[in-house]
Amino acid sequence: MIRFRIFSVAALAWMVVIFMFSAKDATRSTKDSNEVVEIIGEIIYEDFDNLDAEEKQVFIDKTDHAVRKTAHGLEYMLLGVLLMNAGLGLKNRKKTAAFLSFITGSLYAASDEIHQLYVPGRAGMVTDWLIDSGGVLAGVAAVSVTALLIRRKKEAT
Repeated sequence: MIRFRIFSVAALAWMVVIFMFSAKDATRSTKDSNEVVEIIGEIIYEDFDNLDAEEKQVFIDKTDHAVRKTAHGLEYMLLGVLLMNAGLGLKNRKKTAAFLSFITGSLYAASDEIHQLYVPGRAGMVTDWLIDSGGVLAGVAAVSVTALLIRRKKEAT
């Protein structure tokens, strides 16, 4: 039961973080995203700091969309991990925990996209919901596979 409580609180806290990201208006969200893309540029290109402003902007424009969609998937993958761990803490069957975790995460993703309809300059998008739900599924699958491997290792010893 302690596992359920810890991971439920962590999942709820992460949902609050996701909500806060989604509550940023389009201008702030774009600024934050561009800053992340610049950091990526500095990591992968040795001379990124020496590029002029126009060249940096071209890189940002080409990379921003992929970074945003990857962030969607990863933030919901973490949510899937937290939800699945909470579900396993209830001693549910793994299939039940996986199903409930996926449904909970996917419904939260849908509510988040609806929330964005009311944020200036933002839009709720079905494609983002699909990416988010895929992230939840990946997180649930990662915990499921890890639990299976741990169980097999214990049985082998």
